[in-house]
Amino acid sequence: MNFQKLFETVTKLYENLTITKVKFRILSDYQLQLLNQFYNVIKTRIHNDKDDSFEHMVSYWCTVKYMIECMEQWGESLNFIELNNELNNDLTSTFFDSIIRMYEDELLNKIIVYKLRVQFERLINKMMKPVYQAIVNDEPKNIRVGNLIKVLGNNLQFLSMCVSGVDMIKFKFELTEIICEYFKFSIIRAFRLKKVVASNLQTCFEELFDRLRLIMDDENYGTVVEMLKVFQVDQPADFSQFRILQEEEVRELEMRRLQ
Repeated sequence: MNFQKLFETVTKLYENLTITKVKFRILSDYQLQLLNQFYNVIKTRIHNDKDDSFEHMVSYWCTVKYMIECMEQWGESLNFIELNNELNNDLTSTFFDSIIRMYEDELLNKIIVYKLRVQFERLINKMMKPVYQAIVNDEPKNIRVGNLIKVLGNNLQFLSMCVSGVDMIKFKFELTEIICEYFKFSIIRAFRLKKVVASNLQTCFEELFDRLRLIMDDENYGTVVEMLKVFQVDQPADFSQFRILQEEEVRELEMRRLQ
């Protein structure tokens, strides 16, 4: 990357100087300004970019992550360790920590992750329309999620080739939340469900998580499974069958069950 070469070339020009004030002046006047300008350019491009497709947003993620990794490496180099120690007398942090946090908090988490969540939400809303319609038409046999699994699987495969394993887990958790929120609020709390419908929905829901290898946590996945289970057990429900839902939640869902 040209930006990386430029930054490292400037470092080489002054790293052998012995006067700390001069080194810091070059760093603050040129290199920190470059990092701030890069931040502003990327932020502006993302906001103004008409192409907000999944692949395009992932490319922005990779660009920002690459710059963060560069700053982490620079911060561990002898030149910046010595400079940070002389100015801050702190060996527990690096010179670029505050800028890295700005890149992570603003560009990655607030902007790019948000836009990727929107992409997932749009896709799920679109691909779940046949399921929604099958519930409306009382056609439980038409409740299928094969197409959704295929499309989401392709997106996750693309993502896995672009991001680290740790970041992949984060994105899968985001997708877990989105899918569970859809099932909770667009299906379970939007309809009165028959036992057979709830059973088919649970089968599809579990297939989604199994095939896509999503996060099977209690707060999201486990809650949806138990909510669908309420529509399938004998009434009144035996609360010992439910580990996550509270009694009042079970009672409320029981009232939405159709025979």
